Amino acid sequence: MDEHARRGLDEEARQLGGFARQLAEAAPTLADAVAEAEARFRAALARSGDAFDGESACEDHLAALRRLWLARAGRLAAEAWRAPTEDDIRRLEASGQDAYGYERDLKPESLEDRASRFFPPPPKGWTVRHLIFSSGQAAMTCALLCVGGEGPSPLPLAHLGGYFETRALAESLTGLFALVPDAGRADLLIVEPVACDGEFEVLDVQALAAHLVRAQRRPRAVLFDTTFLAVDDAIAERIETLAPAGATCVLRVASGLKLFEAGFELSNVGVVSLYARGDADRLGDRLERLRTLTGSSISFVEEVALSAPWFLDAGATRRHAEAVFAHNAQLAAAVARANRRFQPVTHPTLMHPPADAPYCVFRLPTDDLAAYDALEDELASAACGRRIHFAKGGSFGFR
Repeated sequence: MDEHARRGLDEEARQLGGFARQLAEAAPTLADAVAEAEARFRAALARSGDAFDGESACEDHLAALRRLWLARAGRLAAEAWRAPTEDDIRRLEASGQDAYGYERDLKPESLEDRASRFFPPPPKGWTVRHLIFSSGQAAMTCALLCVGGEGPSPLPLAHLGGYFETRALAESLTGLFALVPDAGRADLLIVEPVACDGEFEVLDVQALAAHLVRAQRRPRAVLFDTTFLAVDDAIAERIETLAPAGATCVLRVASGLKLFEAGFELSNVGVVSLYARGDADRLGDRLERLRTLTGSSISFVEEVALSAPWFLDAGATRRHAEAVFAHNAQLAAAVARANRRFQPVTHPTLMHPPADAPYCVFRLPTDDLAAYDALEDELASAACGRRIHFAKGGSFGFR
């Protein structure tokens, strides 16, 4: 095994050892099982003859740690009823978990406290309220219902992004919203700073603010989807940029499964951060009520799973996201330099100003699906011949 591969595996093993220690400290009943898993991992790593074997050992160990943690979450959840009795509620409170009287109304305040430390503070003159939802899509739905129910409808809405399900969701909320093509005619903006719809785009927030000022439009709310941006999403700067355009309510929606869980894929989860010039609690209380009414809170087993120490930990998230971003930036640059097969490569790191993204998109100059199938087979064959891991199918946790 060459020195570069060995250094990479040593770093991977070091990080996995850190996760193992965190699990054992967070749940002492798992300490023996975690130690056994660590011993098996170290033995497998010592036996590995090349990078392929070493990466397999790392992948297997991450999966083993994940199984231990999620099995614990299942056991704890099995001891709690969906509508617990008074004695059960007292037991939950004594255990340090967030208690609930009816699971649909579970308020994951411990995770929301983490979110307040995870994200940077709001700009001066603004307050913020963080709420946890069962998925990014549930978070987006409740955020739209919250803003859309605040005034006359239908509310003019402009979607400045590429995620097809966001557009479909807005279109399905008939009576609440009317989609308009120009931000200068909208009362609600849905903004994806980095968007992808077959190719990547990076939104210039300063240009957007200038456009709103010229249009003399004061949007009621601006909703940022920062799922691709991890923890360093510059939301405070974006809020201050939009302030001259009259924005007094800004929301951030992020799918936490994507980059907040260090690749463990513990649970679907969404986070809404509601920023207000003044008091964020009025709209925050409305958003929390909508979470209960729509059944959009996380379940108890999901809350226990997400209590893993690295979820909503800024340092762990930053390390994971930076590695994912760097990998994809290198891949995009390498393909762009030697591109003879694809349409021009578009990736945020190749744009001006550059931005990050957790995956790459390469498009053939044909819509023939058979050509894509042939390319996939070619990649799989080449990966096998070179002993490179190549797994078909998506990992929305960006492992």
